[in-house]
Amino acid sequence: TYIVADLLGCFLKIRELRSRSEAVGREGGKMSEGEVQEKRCQLEKQIGQQRLQILRCGLFMLPAVHWSLPKWERDPWLSENVVNGLMFAESVVCFYQSLKGMQK
Repeated sequence: TYIVADLLGCFLKIRELRSRSEAVGREGGKMSEGEVQEKRCQLEKQIGQQRLQILRCGLFMLPAVHWSLPKWERDPWLSENVVNGLMFAESVVCFYQSLKGMQK
């Protein structure tokens, strides 16, 4: 349920950020062109972070379902290679998300 809630939160956050970006465009007369571009750039960066989080949730979804099954160790739904591959991909995306978050 945490993963589904995180996914829903990410979609709602992207929607909010897009509406803010549109509002910045409408309020362009109050700010200089450079400030508008900077604000939009910041909002696009935040949207990118949310998209990466959605990707991470998607990669983690199948292993989470696999591990929640009662006989996951004795009668696995997914092969060990698939689970390990998805978790490795999720960790790579997490690392990339951290690097992108530190960039200005």
